[in-house]
Amino acid sequence: MKRCCHCRFVKALSAFYRWNPRDRPLHDGHSPRCKDCHRTPGAKPRALSIQEEFFRYVTPGLPDECWEWQAGKNVGGYGRLTFRRKHFGAHRIAWELHHGHIPDGILVCHHCDNPACCNWVKHLFLGTVKDNAEDTLLKGKYSKKLTPHDVLEILRLKSSGTTAIQLAKRYSVGIDTIYEISHGKRFVPLYNAWLKGQQMNLSFK
Repeated sequence: MKRCCHCRFVKALSAFYRWNPRDRPLHDGHSPRCKDCHRTPGAKPRALSIQEEFFRYVTPGLPDECWEWQAGKNVGGYGRLTFRRKHFGAHRIAWELHHGHIPDGILVCHHCDNPACCNWVKHLFLGTVKDNAEDTLLKGKYSKKLTPHDVLEILRLKSSGTTAIQLAKRYSVGIDTIYEISHGKRFVPLYNAWLKGQQMNLSFK
């Protein structure tokens, strides 16, 4: 099976002209266009639907497995689908394609805590912001209180190139918390002291 580069339909290899691999070594031995598209060279390429675009980057597996998004991701690790110059969350598209419309103010949450997962069968569920926060607390995420030493270490590591995702995993906090600390929106006195290079006489326990 092969997808025609022009009409975008997946067809059997018999629907494509054979090419000599020695003449075109970068191809798989078949024309990128199907025979029907070769017969109508002036036709415009068919645009993919959002469902076809989605399944270009997700391969469903066993029901209990994570079905990873294989294309671009945002800073939080969530899959990002670009369709007609607009960006969509891949996990939200997965839910809407198979379960219908998502009401306003409702999140698509992960049982598996894998933001790139698009398993709409068992791993995704709908919830409010409160539901999502309670779910993370029940799983032991974001529950650790940061000490002044942790905050200063986060600032030091962030400035030296450590990513927010790595720091969030290391200190068991949310990525938003790391960004708020690194931009001086939380723990402001510590941030100001670190920024000015002042030496602080704090006892860290």
